[in-house]
Amino acid sequence: MLKDNQAVKYHIKCSEGDIGKYCIVPGDPDRCEKIAKYLDDAEFVTRNR
Repeated sequence: MLKDNQAVKYHIKCSEGDIGKYCIVPGDPDRCEKIAKYLDDAEFVTRNR
């Protein structure tokens, strides 16, 4: 059974451990690719709008 802090969060569709220490959450998901091209080793995790 998952602890409350391990449950998938409905508003971001991921849970603890799915992302790294830092993440960028743009207001418009279509901006992710535009932002990622400026970063090293960027990884797309989830999309929810």
